[in-house]
Amino acid sequence: MNNNQLLKKLEKYPTIKSKFI
Repeated sequence: MNNNQLLKKLEKYPTIKSKFI
C-alpha cells in the first residue's frame, strides 16, 4: 500500500489518525 493511499484512508478516519500520532 502506498503512503498516499494510507493517508487518504486516515483522512476518512480522523480518530484512527489520532491513534497513529
